[in-house]
Amino acid sequence: MSKDIPGFSWTASASETIPAYRAVMLTSTAGQVSLTTGATVHVVGIAQNATTVGQAVTIVSSGISLMEAAANTLVPGDKVTTDNAGKAVDGSTAGDAKVGICLETGGAAGDYVAVLLSSPGSINAIT
Repeated sequence: MSKDIPGFSWTASASETIPAYRAVMLTSTAGQVSLTTGATVHVVGIAQNATTVGQAVTIVSSGISLMEAAANTLVPGDKVTTDNAGKAVDGSTAGDAKVGICLETGGAAGDYVAVLLSSPGSINAIT
């Protein structure tokens, strides 16, 4: 299986330094994104390239994307949300905004796991 099979991708401006394969959210400035700030924020996609303030970042919002894991174990079928640095963590807690479904085992800090991204309308429908 390929690790990246993007569906919809788009470009925005980074409001801060953003490492590749981290979850991003919109800021209050049009056309700008930042790293997610926790499990309950609305994720708009996964950054595909590392970038710095004011630079372009390509974001995948659907399909399959790699995602950098935090220091917790993820296995295929786990619901995925984000920590306060945009890294993948287990999303089984009620109220977490789900990014998608983990497709492979991983989760040591710095591991990259393939995640089937959920569309914005179905994120919290994943139970």
